[in-house]
Amino acid sequence: MEINLSRLLFAAIPVPGHFNPMLAVAEELRRRGYEIVFHSGELFRERVEAAGLRFAPFPPEADFDYRDPTQAEPSVKDVPISERGLTFFARLLGGRIPVMDRALRRIIEQEKIDAILYEVLYMGAYPLLLRDEPRPAIIGCGVVAPMWLDPGASLASGFNSTPGWRERNLAENQKIADRRGTAWRYIDAMLNEAGVAISGGFHDNQIYRLPDVFLQFGTEAIEFPREESHGNVVFVGPLLPRNRDGGSVAAWLETRDRSRPLIFVTQGTIANRDLDQLLRPAMDGLAAENVDVLVTTGNEASAAAALSPLANTRVESYAAYAQVLRETAVFVTNGGYTGVQHALSCGVPVVVAGLSEDKPRVGHRVEWSGVGINLRTATPTKEQVQNAVREILQNPSYRERAQAVQKAILQVDTIGMIADHVDTEIRTAEESKLAFTNKIS
Repeated sequence: MEINLSRLLFAAIPVPGHFNPMLAVAEELRRRGYEIVFHSGELFRERVEAAGLRFAPFPPEADFDYRDPTQAEPSVKDVPISERGLTFFARLLGGRIPVMDRALRRIIEQEKIDAILYEVLYMGAYPLLLRDEPRPAIIGCGVVAPMWLDPGASLASGFNSTPGWRERNLAENQKIADRRGTAWRYIDAMLNEAGVAISGGFHDNQIYRLPDVFLQFGTEAIEFPREESHGNVVFVGPLLPRNRDGGSVAAWLETRDRSRPLIFVTQGTIANRDLDQLLRPAMDGLAAENVDVLVTTGNEASAAAALSPLANTRVESYAAYAQVLRETAVFVTNGGYTGVQHALSCGVPVVVAGLSEDKPRVGHRVEWSGVGINLRTATPTKEQVQNAVREILQNPSYRERAQAVQKAILQVDTIGMIADHVDTEIRTAEESKLAFTNKIS
C-alpha cells in the first residue's frame, strides 16, 4: 500500500446514487494510504463504518431520508410532480447551505482536513469556495450525467445537427434556465445568508466552475461536442463497482443455453417502485423471443416475487453486474449513469427508457454516441422494448460502437487519476495558504 498522510473529507448527500460512488472512491483512496473522514446522513453511518472509515454525520436539521424527503421538506408536497426534482434541489439541498457550511468548517478545524471531495449535489462547500480565506483543496465529483448548459447540445433534447441546431439548442437551454430561475434565486438567498455571493448569480454551470477542479466520473467517449470551455472539468472515467458474489444467478449463468442471447433488464435502485414502467413491458415484449431474460428489481426480494417470471425469464432482486454483463447481449435499463457506463465498459449496447433524475441526459448520450437506443419514455410499450432489442441484435453497429467506448474506458486508471488530482490540488492549496499569509503579514 502507498503511504500518504493527507487527510481527506468526503461529502455526499444521503441518496444511494450519490453516496455509493463516493464511498467506493473513499475506500480505494484509503487503500492508497490516505486518511478518510466521510460526511453524510445518518442513514449511511453503518455503511461508512463497515468500510472502516470515520463517519461525520450531517447536522440533524440538514439530514433527510431519501425514501421520503417530504418529511424533511414538507413544503414540497404542494409542488406539482413535474417540478419536484428542481424544488428538492433548491429547498432540500440549497436550503441547508448555511447549516452545512457551519458543520463543514467545524469538521475541517477538528480533523485538519487537507482536501474535500464532494459529489455534485452536495452544496455545503459553496461558501468555502466563495470566501477569500485559506482553506483546504475543494474538489467536485460528477456522479451523475453532466447537466451543464452549452450551445453544442440541448439539455432537453440532446444533440441534433439538423439545420438551425445552434439556435434551437440556445432556445431550449434558455427555457430550462428560465424555468430554474426561481430555484436558483433561492440558492442565492441561502448563499447570502452564509455571507457570500456569486457574481451574476447561481446557475447550472457554476456547479462545474466553482470547485478547484471538477472530476466527472464518466467517459468523454459518449459526450456531445461542446462549444464552450467548461474550464476545470476533467473526465476521469467511470467508477465501476467491485465484483460481488452473484449467488444463485452465477449458478444459473453457468447452466443456461449460451446459444441464446442474454438480455439483462433493470429499473435501477431509486425509480423502481412501479415495476410496470419498464420491467413488465420488457418481460412481456421479450417473452416470445429466442433469448434468455434476466430481470433485477433493485429492491427487496418481495418486489422480485411480485413479478411472475415467464418461460424465458429469471427474476432476481439483485445480480452482480460485472458477472452478468460479461455474457449480456443487450442491457435494457431506465438509464442510471453508472449502470450504463458499466455496460459499456463490457462492450454491451444498451436500450434506455427513463425520464427521472439524470436519466434523460444519459439517454441522449446513448443515442448520440450510437451505443444503443433511447426510447425517450419512462413507460415503454412491450412492442417498443421488443423492437429496440431486435434492432440491436440484428444491427452490429451498436455493439461495435459500444466496444469502441469500452476500449476508451479501459485505457483510463480512474482511481489513479483521482489520486493525482487530489495530490495536485492539495499542493496548490498549501501554496495559496502561504501566499495569503504573506499578503496579510
